[in-house]
Amino acid sequence: MQAIGASGFIVAENGGMVWDSGQGHEILALSDGRRAKEAAEWLATKIDDLDPRGIESNRWRETEWCLSETDSFELMRDLIADSKWSDLEVVSTGFAVHIASPGLNKSNGLKVALEQRGVDPSRVIACGDAPNDLPMFDLVGLSVAVNDEFPEVSMSADMITESRGKDGSVELLRALLNSF
Repeated sequence: MQAIGASGFIVAENGGMVWDSGQGHEILALSDGRRAKEAAEWLATKIDDLDPRGIESNRWRETEWCLSETDSFELMRDLIADSKWSDLEVVSTGFAVHIASPGLNKSNGLKVALEQRGVDPSRVIACGDAPNDLPMFDLVGLSVAVNDEFPEVSMSADMITESRGKDGSVELLRALLNSF
């Protein structure tokens, strides 16, 4: 963010980490991802060729665990539902299969960050492309879908960009700048 002259808070790990140390706030972990990692390791004993190490950024994750996208998502979800980790949520996003504590989502992390800054959520725009963005869409004043891979995301959004992914975000920013 410094490279483009921007500042602000960071909400990461599907809402599990809130970082606003520039404003004097401690970095907050809103969940403990150890059980999610244990569940992923257990899943690897049940599903052939499932790598429990998951995606590369897991080495820094503290609040959830992400496995590489696979055709076994429904099996993963069903196995977890019938295990000692049945309280955990399993969500496919097209990027990864997220295993997390119940209720951990981008809305919760964003809400904490906005409260720290005294910002009304109705004045916030959120871009998203997957089911894990839906709770965040419910929180903010304007929700924008930047991908139509998941129909429930497009149907929940206030606006859908013609371009996809990061290009959709750029499209939104250009439209906002042109409206001034």
